[in-house]
Amino acid sequence: MLALGLTVGAVWWLAPPPEVPAYAADWAVEGVPCAGPCEGPLTASFSVVLRPAASPGAPVAARVYLVGAQATRRYAAVLDAAPDGVVRFEGRPRELFPGLEPGAYTLVVAVGRSRYLPLDAAELAALQARPDGHVALAQRALVLRPE
Repeated sequence: MLALGLTVGAVWWLAPPPEVPAYAADWAVEGVPCAGPCEGPLTASFSVVLRPAASPGAPVAARVYLVGAQATRRYAAVLDAAPDGVVRFEGRPRELFPGLEPGAYTLVVAVGRSRYLPLDAAELAALQARPDGHVALAQRALVLRPE
């Protein structure tokens, strides 16, 4: 009986969690929705709200990346999603990513179980090239102007 319990426990522990649902994203600059690329000065307030198409079934978190021509930068904090799976991210680019220069970027939000979130630019690029179902990606072009 003990062996059966250990086997069931091992199978449960090794079983991958359910895949995350697709996410819809609402992007805005200073509260005005972005129909295409989001544009504004480095000091404007940018926001994104991601809503799952269905319940994620287990807690999810998010990481935010700013992809530029020269480098990919990760926002320092991991974002916790609300119990219903909704993720909110808001701030001013210059404050969120210190030292940021004006230019064209892509803001990428990765949502999934914490252990599957990309840790760096290489993992993000691999996930973008080959989605795996454990992480949902939302992205939008940003054009940041000087103040």
